[in-house]
Amino acid sequence: MVDSGPRELTMKKRLLIAFLTQLTSIVMFGQQLPDSSYKPTVTRATYPPNAGPTILVDEAHNNAQKLDERLAAFGKLVTADGFVVRANREQINASLLKGASVLMISNAAAPESRAASPSAFTDQEITAIQDWVTAGGSLLLIADHMPAPAAAARLAQAFGVQFMNGFTLPKYMTELPRDKAVQASYDDPYAFTRAANTLRAHIITNGRNPSERIAQIATFTGQGFKGEGVEPLLVFPGGFVSIFPETPWNFRPDSRRVDGSGWLQGAVKVVGKGRTAFFGEAAMFTAQIYGPTRIPMGINHPLAKENPQFILNLLHWLVGQLK
Repeated sequence: MVDSGPRELTMKKRLLIAFLTQLTSIVMFGQQLPDSSYKPTVTRATYPPNAGPTILVDEAHNNAQKLDERLAAFGKLVTADGFVVRANREQINASLLKGASVLMISNAAAPESRAASPSAFTDQEITAIQDWVTAGGSLLLIADHMPAPAAAARLAQAFGVQFMNGFTLPKYMTELPRDKAVQASYDDPYAFTRAANTLRAHIITNGRNPSERIAQIATFTGQGFKGEGVEPLLVFPGGFVSIFPETPWNFRPDSRRVDGSGWLQGAVKVVGKGRTAFFGEAAMFTAQIYGPTRIPMGINHPLAKENPQFILNLLHWLVGQLK
């Protein structure tokens, strides 16, 4: 009989390394905290207070972003514009969706019990969302970098969008050690601009008047994706690489890499009577701080001064204010 001791020991070491890798990731990302000091500026609200369309923010699928946490600033911003915002903590079904104009899902995660599939959503939930959108509802689906895209991939695919379970980054970041790659993603957000044609001209980026016109949007790492029949908003330029490591942030020389230029980080699509929006980055909808020096990340960042208006423009399009 062959002694399996060394092989078992090797496997235990691999499991321990994987566990420590995930733990390090949790500690690192635990540095991200909501910026409680953020105060939105809305010069002229679209709707009277609490009289606008309802935005249902999903919190029923192990979401990393919640209204009383990282999405607190989002809640403040859209409430200032007159939208009604409420959290959902139930399985998604037709009855639940009847009272909402927009369903917002940000960084959902599959339950641990669903080992056979990484999808955060059941077939019944996906069908309910499809039917609701086709009949006139609006979906805002956000999935950041790995592992978030895998959890939302089947829902995105139901609308012809292919989320990629990896990272799309400037090439130099994919060649950095883990800790330095994470830090660089915080320190070096990317600005999509009209001047570079990475921020595309669209009714959403044009707004309803010159004061709502968007020239620049900042994002903070994330994934690039592809889609059929979509209208691009944020398009990666040359020099970006999509990398698919075995575990988040563990970029190795042998990790699969492909050219990420031309891939999308934001796009919209009309589906039946409804509208959909897809984004491969979540922090752009938040206001956060990280680290002991409280460095801003999200709509509170200097490069993201136009992100709040972009968010409002996007929601105005989703509910039919922009046509």
